[in-house]
Amino acid sequence: MSLMSGLVTAPVTPDEAGKATTQDTQTQSQTQEIEAAVKTSEAGQITITSRGHDVREVLFDLFEQGSKSFVLEPGAKVDLYLALSGVEFEEALQIICRVSQLEFTLDNGIYFISKRSGTGAGTQGGPVIPPPPIRLTENDLKRLVTTKMERADIRAVFADFQRQSGIIIDVDAKVPAYKLDAFLVGTTLKFALDTVTKAADLEYVLTDSRSILIRPKAAATTGGNRPPAAGTGH
Repeated sequence: MSLMSGLVTAPVTPDEAGKATTQDTQTQSQTQEIEAAVKTSEAGQITITSRGHDVREVLFDLFEQGSKSFVLEPGAKVDLYLALSGVEFEEALQIICRVSQLEFTLDNGIYFISKRSGTGAGTQGGPVIPPPPIRLTENDLKRLVTTKMERADIRAVFADFQRQSGIIIDVDAKVPAYKLDAFLVGTTLKFALDTVTKAADLEYVLTDSRSILIRPKAAATTGGNRPPAAGTGH
């Protein structure tokens, strides 16, 4: 016999009680997993670890933690598999929508999220809207790197930046095999890229796939390829 204080319920059979307890435990476990899928730092950086979470729950936590308003079209159910670390809110939302075949519009501070036009049954045809570009942010370029290399191939220098920052850096095939001295201690990735590309008369661009491309400057702005001055750094 059990005693309950302040609570009166209808009698249940042992089987019903067992089922209810199991369901409550499963629901609580699922809720804890979903809540843990999205974390927002004090600086507003988003970290998402989703192993099959319902995209609707992930979006709810994302907007709730970001104190932003949204409306989600019914039926947008997708099992979401992704891992993001230290990204901005807008970038996280773009990535989630891209992999989930969703799109969003912003109206009076409210995000309206729906199935992407041209996908799924019952659409009216018309052009398919391409997914939004996924670019690196200023915070990505603030990652720190340290390089001490003498007479190194310039591709080896950029490969070292990539290894330390975790950001893909592609070097165009047209970039000459320059040799340079690179001494950079605890600088941001942006400063390192600015320094080396300036010394080598190159330029870098942020691509739509969260990577960096190193390439020769446009012919109109350069006097042709010339070797870099030795000893980049500060």
